[in-house]
Amino acid sequence: MKLLQVSLEDFGSYHSETVDFSQFDEDEPVLIIGDNKDSSGANSNGSGKSTLLHAVAWALFGKTPGKGSADSVINEQAESCQVTVCLTDNSNVLDITRRRGKHKGLKWSIDGELQKYSTSTDSQHALMRRLGYQPRTGFSDFMNSSFFSSEAAAAFTSQTGGSEERMAVIARFIGLDILDKAKDLARGHRSETRGELKAVREAVTSSVDEYDADLLNSVRDQVEIANEALRNLRENQSQTSEALHVGRKRDSVQGKLREATVALKGIDGKFEALDVQLERQIQSTSLSLGPLANELEELSQQLAEAEIIEMEYLEDAKEQVTTTVGELSTRMVKTNERIKNQDTMIARLEAQMAKAQECPECNTPLQIDVEGKIACFDHGEMQGIVDRETEVRGQLQERLAGLRETRDELREGREEIEAQIVTMRQLEKLGERKQALQLSIEDKSNQVEEHIQERKGLAQRLDTESRHLQKEVKALEAQLKDYLEIPETRSLIKQGETISRQIQETQDATESARRTITQQEMINQRLIRNRLKLKVLETKHEGIDFWADGFPIIRKWQIDRFIPEFEGAVNRTLSTMDTGMRVELSTTKKAKRSRDGEDTSRAGFNLDVYSDRGSGREFETFSQGESHRIGVAVAFSLREVTLDRGTNALRFLMIDELVDSLDELGIEAFFRLLPTLSGLKLVISHDPALASRFNNVIRVVKQDGLTTIA
Repeated sequence: MKLLQVSLEDFGSYHSETVDFSQFDEDEPVLIIGDNKDSSGANSNGSGKSTLLHAVAWALFGKTPGKGSADSVINEQAESCQVTVCLTDNSNVLDITRRRGKHKGLKWSIDGELQKYSTSTDSQHALMRRLGYQPRTGFSDFMNSSFFSSEAAAAFTSQTGGSEERMAVIARFIGLDILDKAKDLARGHRSETRGELKAVREAVTSSVDEYDADLLNSVRDQVEIANEALRNLRENQSQTSEALHVGRKRDSVQGKLREATVALKGIDGKFEALDVQLERQIQSTSLSLGPLANELEELSQQLAEAEIIEMEYLEDAKEQVTTTVGELSTRMVKTNERIKNQDTMIARLEAQMAKAQECPECNTPLQIDVEGKIACFDHGEMQGIVDRETEVRGQLQERLAGLRETRDELREGREEIEAQIVTMRQLEKLGERKQALQLSIEDKSNQVEEHIQERKGLAQRLDTESRHLQKEVKALEAQLKDYLEIPETRSLIKQGETISRQIQETQDATESARRTITQQEMINQRLIRNRLKLKVLETKHEGIDFWADGFPIIRKWQIDRFIPEFEGAVNRTLSTMDTGMRVELSTTKKAKRSRDGEDTSRAGFNLDVYSDRGSGREFETFSQGESHRIGVAVAFSLREVTLDRGTNALRFLMIDELVDSLDELGIEAFFRLLPTLSGLKLVISHDPALASRFNNVIRVVKQDGLTTIA
């Protein structure tokens, strides 16, 4: 799968950049160098070189080689980011776009056709399978085979690391972690199964001790006997209940007979009491009629003597007078205003007479008449005007006095009308009271008549009631003859209580016996289930025990098969790099004994280095430059082995600052090795002097917090 193009939108320090990798030949490596203008001492550190490669990893897997939160990939000045990677396998083109922040998610298409899945997880797994990776190990396989850094090389060949750390690196590359997890899982299951076996065996022993077959049979016999006794008791209880029901009917008849007899004896007294009650009601009602009749007569006389005037007429008269008073008040206001105007005019004319105004050109005295006309000053004429206006003012004052007098007379008339309205309303209330008295007198008269009629029919009604009671007493006495053989109710109740108590005691004893039966049957069922479960667990434990011991054996076989292949690849790489060295790889026997048996997961991995002359040295005795060269050889040999095993479908290699950790001999050896590696090779370096060794160079520049492709 070839890398064609990468587009970044607000990813890391990038704002909007696109790199076209299709322009580069796979056989020609590409150098990526940078310049951080925001920090003079940083040189190319922090310029965004590695971010470019991290963007590819993030677009494909949603992860980056570095540490940080999920949102740390977003540019500080943005709320979301996006990376699009375009790949091809020479037959199809894949466009992969991943977003973080707003509208986050993964979208990818094949030849422009969007691949749709129900969940983002399903989409990610489908993409990884399309790229040739397993969903569970895809990112680690990518890091082991397509992304290399100085830290990755040093992780295997560090002088401070031990053989066990090297074994851990090898385990990740050849997938031994799966076997280790399977082994741990199997041993965990074995430990759990042992605990379950112990618990089930103890449960079987406990159930055997608790189960008593003889007790179970004896209690079952007791239950049968108790059930028979219960049937007899319930039959007696039913008979007693029936007799008690009949006895209570007899008691009811006796009660009714007593009530009827008492009522018959008290019939005369009842008649006298009712008669006295009716007589008192008649007298009371008749006495209340007198005051009502007197009050009615007084009201009738008052209404006859009063002069009745229609309320509607009085209301209309009041409204007309009020309207006229309002009109007069308005005319008085206007007359007052005219008088004030006259006073102002007379004062202005008298002021001119006292001192006439002069013409500004000829100093001739001037006058202004009431119409505002200007003329030569004439004292006689001005005095005539003042006299006329004073006479008009007097007329207006006489008119105002006449209006005020008329208005006051109308107000007095309105007050008289309002007094008549109050009087008429009082007469209306007297009329309403008269009607109420008439109705009350009529109602009480009817009550007196009703009481009189009721008193007349009382004797006849009580006679009828007496005959009815006599007939009822005879009928009840005849019914009592049918109950002569029934025992007393009190005796029947006591007998029923005794039977109920016996039934309850028998039921309690039966329930206790049944609980004993249930308990013994449950113990027996539990014993059967636990014996079956014990058999299943013993079979399961045998299988788990087989795999718990078998996975370490498979792991050792995988390592033994891998060592010759890996050793040959490393030595071929060292030969290509012309280092004058070869290696021999082996495992150490640092197996740890445990209660589960030998634990080979702690075995170490030895790296012995020899010169071409055959002399050997401990790896830890080599110089830093020599160890870095060996580290490069080991790292790329692991990649080639991974490619041969078919765990990498991407035909491009990202090498992050690996060459910067090498000395001069190591750099020369690296460039001899570089042409032998397959696929597009992207090399990141701090050293701008290396640009002369590359035909293809990508320069990134960071300024004002943003990285651009120069």
